[in-house]
Amino acid sequence: MNTAAGNSTKYASKKLSFWVVFLFALYTMISFGIYLERSLKGDVNNHILAGEMFGTPVELMERGVEPLNRGAENSGWDGQFYYYMSNDIFGVKDTAKHIDSPSYRYQRIGLSLFSSITSKVFLQEWVSPSWYISSYFFLLIFATYAGARLLARHDIHPAFILLWSLSVGTQITLFNALPDAAADAFLILGAAALLSNRYALSVIPLCFAALSREAYALFPSAVLLLHLLYILKTDNDGAGAGIKRLMAWRAEYFLVIPGAVTVA
Repeated sequence: MNTAAGNSTKYASKKLSFWVVFLFALYTMISFGIYLERSLKGDVNNHILAGEMFGTPVELMERGVEPLNRGAENSGWDGQFYYYMSNDIFGVKDTAKHIDSPSYRYQRIGLSLFSSITSKVFLQEWVSPSWYISSYFFLLIFATYAGARLLARHDIHPAFILLWSLSVGTQITLFNALPDAAADAFLILGAAALLSNRYALSVIPLCFAALSREAYALFPSAVLLLHLLYILKTDNDGAGAGIKRLMAWRAEYFLVIPGAVTVA
């Protein structure tokens, strides 16, 4: 018991979590710098790995965004679609003409929406490729810190979050505009708020997680179901008491929102 308390005290230091974030940021910037100079030909615009097969939305073409992968048969990577969507959240421009499956891609609009919102908050005229990856990078920084603090509160070394943030999957999806790591990041932020009993606050990142990967709506739904089952537990009070407790307002009911957003 003394050991557990000691570990808790040591891991509770925010400095340790900041060091974890620093290692993530340093490694990621060095890795992307090498990738940028070699594979992306020194142009950050190329990180979306656009292909000539689908073309480029007119507005973005006018701003200098061009396909990296030339040739009418070269489709490029999926990240190009999510980047295009960030500049046309409501699908009112010609973006859909340059997406392989518009209904499917717009179903996973979470990262695109996040980049669009942050660009407007910081008074950007548009979501440039550099803004897109920068906002994505800072999202992962916040998620890494939140994950580190969450682990520390449960007597686990904060550095274990690096198994996610420095993993190949996380790095590749960040570097190439894919929403996978973003969905994980939103889920981590949501879990951190959820486990701090901040249900209303948790809904925001959990909604973004579900909008990045629709299957992630299962997490808040499962937590809500467990709460409902707990509320319905009657013990010796009788079945009617459980129903009455169920009908009383609880903050946990906010967790129905991510599922509703996903269905909508």
